[in-house]
Amino acid sequence: MTTRTTRNPRRPLGGRLLPVWSRRTAAAVASALLLGAPPIAAAVPATIAHQGRLYDAKTSQPVEGELAVSFAIYENQISPAPIWVESHQVKFESGYFAVALGSVMPFQQSTFDGGPRYLGITVGGDSEMKPRATVGSVPYALVAGDATGDITPSSVSIADYGQVIDGNGKWVGDPTGLQGPPGPQGPKGDAGPQGSKGDAGPAGTQGPKGDTGPAGTQGPKGDTGPAGAQGPKGDTGPAGAQGPKGDAGASPFVLSGNDAYYTAGNVGLGTTSPVGRLHVVGAAPAAGTGVISSSGVNVVGVGTKFKTELNPGDLLMAQGQKRVIGSIATIC
Repeated sequence: MTTRTTRNPRRPLGGRLLPVWSRRTAAAVASALLLGAPPIAAAVPATIAHQGRLYDAKTSQPVEGELAVSFAIYENQISPAPIWVESHQVKFESGYFAVALGSVMPFQQSTFDGGPRYLGITVGGDSEMKPRATVGSVPYALVAGDATGDITPSSVSIADYGQVIDGNGKWVGDPTGLQGPPGPQGPKGDAGPQGSKGDAGPAGTQGPKGDTGPAGTQGPKGDTGPAGAQGPKGDTGPAGAQGPKGDAGASPFVLSGNDAYYTAGNVGLGTTSPVGRLHVVGAAPAAGTGVISSSGVNVVGVGTKFKTELNPGDLLMAQGQKRVIGSIATIC
């Protein structure tokens, strides 16, 4: 089937008056309108409304019924490959039709990048209609949700605030949070006053022992400390060498040859208070020659108070001690 579109004046469709364009979009939108825009209170539509009227090329009668129609967008008039394409089952009434392009295959950001775009239409099994229609701007392009290319405004203003960038490109809005590039190093300022001493830090770890320094000068002698406790008695040392014989001391006895005598008083052995010429006191018997006065207590014998004659070898009790008579001598 051969079809054609035509430009006609407005005529009623479903109680409305619609403009009819030959193979052209009734609305087109810039690339910033379609993708990447953040949600806003009145979101910009992401589809393009396309309306037209289709005639049969052989009979010149408006087409009736439902047909498959393919819509494609190209970079130029002769490009063989479209950058976007989608198909619709379109219902024709007296040749009139209306579709929302982008409702089946959403537009990508690259579909409208600011360059020229052309719309091709293919009905049923026919070849694509020629020439392709230029996609133009529509009112929504003036209120785009985002911009993907360069912008060339004379200034930038924000609603309910005012101008933020002037005609010289200088920022004139709120400077809060702005930070420019680092400036050159300024001159060194004057030293501030000395601060208060801080708290002592924790002690560091013990360092290695240093070398011994030179000996200092001898200090003054200190006071003698208290005597220490008596230590244990040490072992007896070895006997020393025999010293030289000392001088003879004075003696109350008088030497006469091998005899020694004493005539000044009594002699006591074992007592400091002799009561006779010879007074012996001790537990051991005495051996040798003794002289007993005839006036001695408990002494018996001729010219004495002894009851019997004494002979050498007899035992004599004197001062409670037994004595052995070694010899008896006569005293003139």
